[in-house]
Amino acid sequence: MSEASEGMSPRYILVTGSVGFIGAHLCRRLLMRGDHVTAVDSLVRGDLPALNGLRAVRCIGT
Repeated sequence: MSEASEGMSPRYILVTGSVGFIGAHLCRRLLMRGDHVTAVDSLVRGDLPALNGLRAVRCIGT
């Protein structure tokens, strides 16, 4: 993914359902690409530790 984003400016992206399996992996990939990520999740089914180790992610629980 990082090859495709060379020369692009970082994007600000909102990820809903961010502590689920797909959402957590998506957050990781977007951050690796250099984007700014805001993560939103109700925390009903997901597990907040799924985002452990991620820097520059802002997590908002509802």
